[in-house]
Amino acid sequence: MKISLMVQISKLMLMNKISNKIIRIYEKFFISIGSTSIFIAQSKRFITEVKPSNGECDVDAPRLLALSPFRFRGDLEALADSKKFQVFKVSDKWQKKMAALFYPKGFKLGFNYYDSNPDTQIKKIQDSTRKFFLKFLKDLYVKFDIDCVIGACVWYPQDYEWGYVSRMINTPYVVLHRENLITGDGHYEQRVLQLKRYGIFSGNHIIVHNERSKKAFVESGYVTSEKIDALGCVRMDEFIKSINAQVSIGASINMQNSKKVTFFSFQRGVGLRGVTEVWPQNHEEGYTDLFAKTHVAFAQLALDNPDIEFVIKAKWGGGWLLEIEKVLLDAGIKYKELNNLIITGDGNAQDLIFKSDVIVCFGSTTLLEAGVANKFVVIPYFDEALDSKHSRFVHFKKEFSLFKVANNIQEFKDQILEGLENPYIDSKIMDARYKAFEKHVSFMDCSATEKYSKSLKKIIKTSS
Repeated sequence: MKISLMVQISKLMLMNKISNKIIRIYEKFFISIGSTSIFIAQSKRFITEVKPSNGECDVDAPRLLALSPFRFRGDLEALADSKKFQVFKVSDKWQKKMAALFYPKGFKLGFNYYDSNPDTQIKKIQDSTRKFFLKFLKDLYVKFDIDCVIGACVWYPQDYEWGYVSRMINTPYVVLHRENLITGDGHYEQRVLQLKRYGIFSGNHIIVHNERSKKAFVESGYVTSEKIDALGCVRMDEFIKSINAQVSIGASINMQNSKKVTFFSFQRGVGLRGVTEVWPQNHEEGYTDLFAKTHVAFAQLALDNPDIEFVIKAKWGGGWLLEIEKVLLDAGIKYKELNNLIITGDGNAQDLIFKSDVIVCFGSTTLLEAGVANKFVVIPYFDEALDSKHSRFVHFKKEFSLFKVANNIQEFKDQILEGLENPYIDSKIMDARYKAFEKHVSFMDCSATEKYSKSLKKIIKTSS
């Protein structure tokens, strides 16, 4: 019975593989004769609207098409909820599939794709892609009545040709750049070097979160100051409104009675671009000991305090969770037997901040998000974080005085327990946190969405 089932599964997989090859041949034929019809027909399945959570948007509102939509992390929903735009998103899988139709066998897409002087193979791919995309995107944008195309990062290879050709056909391409965390001197220098490699921005405009990010873009020569603005972060407006609502009614910022601690996990190479990978294969690189010791200590606290809920939150699941589980198992901790310890890559970070009494983080904007939410925040700062080759890449060092900083593993545990007992934050510290948040993340007056709206509408108007 099992063998027969396996045979049937194998046959289905083979048939699917053959079917995909036939479809690919069919699609390449349409490209060779310059016909977009099959792809326009496919678009009905791969382009969908991001609906407002409450009510409907004005049918005359400008239409945005978002590339690589999963990268926006809430910004698309915020723009849709503003009802100032009709927001559509295109499947990133379809984007990649479309791009791959122009690749020779064995070609792997990488960041060298948009080098200022691409090699002969890449130049040939770019020329053939653009020749077809000129007609394909014209037809696609007419079908969906698209006014503007938005991306989430200037260096996502799968977005490059869509943005490049969109501008060629007078549909503005605007990058709402999400990678803005460059708080240390090392981060700034690496960002400038990285952008210099990419030549000149091929889109219409870039919007970043903060002035430091804008400065790095301009200094690199990648974009002129007229084509970039620092307008905060759209998805933070609702977060700040939620905080203000809690304060205005005199409610505690803690939204539940039971005690809860959340550790926003970090990669072993967090912030170390240009020094090592985000998950270094060589465990002598990056924050190997800091990662292991903090996660183990956190789990030990859960073991010792069964009445308190402990959450380890990774930005995503998969390999990240495996890294966490490995260090716990290596330390002899049977984490699955701990009912009060949750290890997850799911859920909303801001919801967790609201529901927690103490926040632990390293190298993440959740530090400032938790800070302005009036949370007791603990930063582990020992082992490799003190190494001279890493010190220029540790995020938010200038803001350390606004939080609890643990200089060893015992302090790390003690400070978490201290926060559970006495989470009070002085008003002067809170004022300084607000200023830090505005410097690095977004505006405390919740004006980012309005700023983005005005900028996008102006760009659309001047491009029409």
